[in-house]
Amino acid sequence: MRAGAAIAGVALWAGACGPPPEPTFTNVQALVFTRSCAFSTCHGEFLPEQGMSLFEGQAYQAIVNVASKTTPGRFRVVPSDPDASLLYQALLGPVNADLDRMPNDKPALDAQRIQLVHDWIEQGAQEN
Repeated sequence: MRAGAAIAGVALWAGACGPPPEPTFTNVQALVFTRSCAFSTCHGEFLPEQGMSLFEGQAYQAIVNVASKTTPGRFRVVPSDPDASLLYQALLGPVNADLDRMPNDKPALDAQRIQLVHDWIEQGAQEN
């Protein structure tokens, strides 16, 4: 069912018509992480940057309520609080000297995908 929901979300959004996809983790994984982050040179399955794999099946456990390795005292994703979530903040721009805008060395994500991450976190960052 998850794969079907993700495919439906991608199909809806790919044509830029209709409502944006639901802010679920399945859609964040399919539309953000898999497309823009989970590569072998970045946050892929093996030896991911900062130990943060955004590969399908590994991402949720690597980000939600997990302490940042780049910014001590902060967390990658704080459920219900996008402003306290480093992952979301890094999509907007550089966070500090050790955490650049993500994706690094690639074009910034479009506003719709950044909003999807924001809304997913704001709604509790559930594994849905």
